[in-house]
Amino acid sequence: MKFDVEKYRLSTMTISAIMLFSLFQWGCPPRNIRRDPKVVYTEALGFCNKAHRRSPPRKKPLFYLAMINERLEKWEQAIVARQRYIAQTQTGALQGYLSEVLSKMKKHYDKQGLKWVLARLAAKTEVTKQMKFGRKKLAAIGWGGSSNVKRLNKADVNNLVLLRMYAKVAEDYRMLNKFNKADDYSMITLALAEEMERHGISAVEGRLPIVQKNAESRFFLSERRRRVFQKMQLSKELNQNNARLKEIIAFGVLLSRDYAEVVKVRVPEWALAAAFRQAEIYTLLYDKVNGVTKPENVSQDSWVKYKKTLDEMGRGWLKKAKDGFATVLQKAISLEVYTPWIKKCEQAYQKVNGLIGKNTTQPAWWAQLQSLKKKKKEEQVTTLPEQILEMCKSF
Repeated sequence: MKFDVEKYRLSTMTISAIMLFSLFQWGCPPRNIRRDPKVVYTEALGFCNKAHRRSPPRKKPLFYLAMINERLEKWEQAIVARQRYIAQTQTGALQGYLSEVLSKMKKHYDKQGLKWVLARLAAKTEVTKQMKFGRKKLAAIGWGGSSNVKRLNKADVNNLVLLRMYAKVAEDYRMLNKFNKADDYSMITLALAEEMERHGISAVEGRLPIVQKNAESRFFLSERRRRVFQKMQLSKELNQNNARLKEIIAFGVLLSRDYAEVVKVRVPEWALAAAFRQAEIYTLLYDKVNGVTKPENVSQDSWVKYKKTLDEMGRGWLKKAKDGFATVLQKAISLEVYTPWIKKCEQAYQKVNGLIGKNTTQPAWWAQLQSLKKKKKEEQVTTLPEQILEMCKSF
């Protein structure tokens, strides 16, 4: 009997097609075929919404609603889900405390800075009067005004998920470029983290999550001051620029001190990000003096002398920036940390190196940095959409 190869091939293809169709009909796609993540997440959202409508007090569906909306880049919906989770979780005492502290932080932060705020958050007791001990005065540790912030019980703040939720809302608002709202939630996250630290709250994995969110919120509050610094420019009148430049440099010093408060927490990811921003202050100063244009009412000779002085200052700042970036990158290599902030530092180093232009060869540690970058990219693991879908089906 003659064997018809072509007929056999067509028959097996038909069988395979029928198998695939049957599997999809039963909702069981073959393992080697990946569905579009957006389709899977949308399906998972349906299960979460159904579970939430069936039992609004349940927090788990809200948790996953927020996570899935975030992955779909639906930031507003993620914020709504997280705010509902927060409202259902925190005690009335905690809500009142955070609301009061937020109003005081918003009032004082821009003028006083991060260190001043941290001293008041960390103080175990509020001192409202100045007391004399011999010749010394004990400065008041308070927010100012007639009323102080009441402290909380440990039970009010013993919730790590709540801390993460506040930090995530801040992140969602940053993705929407709503920085004032993001700053509000960073302030709340910082206040809650400091209060948890004060009570000695820990978890199965130790106090690391609290410290991480503490450092993260400190960093993004420092970014608040950086946005102001970026907008500061030299005057168009040369005779006013000496005073203006001193003012800008003084503000840069204050900004650097804010980032120093991040480094103190010693969370590698955020300490390195803050150190990068400290070095970047020099490039921002360079940009300000490099962008000055000649006013019409200034003579050419005066302008040449003035511009020469600015150029010399600018070159000095570029050298300091390059050294700072190099230090951060080498520290990242030794700690095996490569984050988006280290990537920004790497790009900034290359840009400054190009502006200086004397030595285009890369240093010996550059190859190690590239190896670290490749290694971290390969190690990235995220929860698969199908796993989240199965979790949502179980609600």
